[in-house]
Amino acid sequence: MRHGQALARLQAAQQNGLKKAGMDFEMGWALLGTDRFGDAIRRLQAYDRAKPGVGKTSELLGRAHMGLKQYDQAEAYLKEAIRRDPGLTISSQFHLAMLDAARDDQAGVTRHLDRMTGAVQAMADVRRGPAPGQPPAAPGEEKPWHVSLMLGGGYNSNAVVGGDSGLPAGAPLPGDIRRDGTTFATMGLGVTYELIRQDNDSLTVGYMLHSNLNGENDTHGADLLDNRWFAEYDHRFSDRWVGTITVADEYARVGREPFLNQVMARGTLAYKCSDAAMIEGAYIYHNNDFLFGSPRRHQQDRDSDAHTLMVTCFVTVPDTQLRGRCGYYHTYSRADGSDFDYDGDAVFVFGAHPLPFDVDVEVGYTRIWNDYHDRNSVAGPFGWAFARDDNIHVLSVEFTRPLGGGATLFMRYEGVWNRSNIPEYDYKQHVYTGGVLWEF
Repeated sequence: MRHGQALARLQAAQQNGLKKAGMDFEMGWALLGTDRFGDAIRRLQAYDRAKPGVGKTSELLGRAHMGLKQYDQAEAYLKEAIRRDPGLTISSQFHLAMLDAARDDQAGVTRHLDRMTGAVQAMADVRRGPAPGQPPAAPGEEKPWHVSLMLGGGYNSNAVVGGDSGLPAGAPLPGDIRRDGTTFATMGLGVTYELIRQDNDSLTVGYMLHSNLNGENDTHGADLLDNRWFAEYDHRFSDRWVGTITVADEYARVGREPFLNQVMARGTLAYKCSDAAMIEGAYIYHNNDFLFGSPRRHQQDRDSDAHTLMVTCFVTVPDTQLRGRCGYYHTYSRADGSDFDYDGDAVFVFGAHPLPFDVDVEVGYTRIWNDYHDRNSVAGPFGWAFARDDNIHVLSVEFTRPLGGGATLFMRYEGVWNRSNIPEYDYKQHVYTGGVLWEF
């Protein structure tokens, strides 16, 4: 039961975007304990590639292959576990004895049990195992904190100077859409700390910093410095129901000037339909306070309150390496300026799958319909002719590959096609980014 509880907790954390070193190891342990041997092998092999030489990884891989009755592979991994970490002799010899029992090799059973007994007698102390209901911490990762560092760069075909500079909930003004391309350097830093980690409850606090510095002089107005503080509380009501409450504050500067302070509150309730599927409902509130002064017309005041209802389905196809999510959300946004009052609907689908050479790819598509309520101040030759209507397509493709030592190489493309009935708001944007993410 503890494996199932841990698996659901880890899946919820991963689906909410939490990344930490050792996630593949802990997921592999939980999948093994719920008899999903093939999925466990894939997770543990990914961890072994990222952090080779860990004896416990080999032991769990041996046990997973035993579950699939792949006895030769199981024997090789269990012996490798002892070679990597002699402290695992007792447990690995026990599983080798079980393996020979499955082969009807009584002599082998006796031999391995004798070796296990000898190791017990030679042991000076007994190491403490994980707390009940908790997955074992990944070797070398017994800490409540997690640090990530990202360095990279790329090219942006349209450095929109305003809300679409990568910031959430920022609708651009016509003058913001420059249609100027530029190279850029990007940096990210994340720190999280688990204040509480119990069987059914966890509380995590964190800070995220993200910066983009554009290479072209006439696009420095889109340089971004974004700071985000958050606290997230998770509670497990049962083996199938998990709830999460997140509060956050985001402060952003664009073009070296104050741009946005955004307060966010998010509540989710997830239901685990099976080991391979989960459905999550969410309510999200944003208060957006734009800080760059009064607009030329009060109708263009972007300060707003936005309410979003979302439903997401997470799926892992059993005995394959395909995983995905899809869903729908509706946003009700009311701004101080009538140009930015809108109702929005969106559908999205994402899928991920490993490729050769340890590469993982995720492809996503989002379709958004934003219906603005009032006649727009720049619609038509003299303004106020009709209301704005935007149809937006967002396509993303990301490739990742572990480099070892907690480092991951990534390459990402995101394309935005904003089709608006007001030409000033109609634009395209293609962003290509590559870099390295380190997790400590």
